[in-house]
Parts: sequence; C-alpha cells; structure tokens
Amino acid sequence: MRGSVHRLALPLFASTATTVLGFAPMILLPGPAGDFVGSIAIAVVVMLLWSFVVAVTITPALAGRAMPPKDGGDVLSRGISAGAVARIFAASLRWASPIRCGRWCWH
Repeated sequence: MRGSVHRLALPLFASTATTVLGFAPMILLPGPAGDFVGSIAIAVVVMLLWSFVVAVTITPALAGRAMPPKDGGDVLSRGISAGAVARIFAASLRWASPIRCGRWCWH
C-alpha cells in the first residue's frame, strides 16, 4: 500500500498544484470583483489542498482496512468478486465495445 501511495503522490501533487496555480490569479484580483471571485477561488484552493491530503493519507488507510489481502495473493492479483453484478457489467462491456477482443478482455 505504501508503494502505491508513493507512486501516486507526485502525479496527485502535480495535478493539484496546476489547478491551484490556475486559481491564483483570481485570488489576486483587485476591487469588488476580486472580493467576490477571490473568496470563491480561496475556497476552491483550500478544498483542493485538503483533497490532496485526504488522497495521500485517509483514502489509502481506508482502502488498506477495507481490502485486506487474503490467502492467494493481494487484491490486485485476485480481483474483487462481485458475482452477478460483475457478470452483468462484463456482458454490458462486451455488448457496448466496438472492439471484439474475445474472451481475454473481460473474464
């Protein structure tokens, strides 16, 4: 789990930083328009930064707790068993996909 968080931290930070930098000029707007738009931009920036913190701390912790590995490997090697829902979803993918790739695409 720790390795996946480390792998994804930089892309998550980069996407957060670019969006925060996109809202920065709105925070710096002068006058009444700046007062109105600036407060909205500050709210967006704060929520983006908080979302980054949650994405690299709380979400991996909850995922590690909700999907503990069982015998036979980790969750990625086993997959998540969803029974009838998975079969219906796989059938809808086969029906909707313009590329007929055979049985190996969706088990």
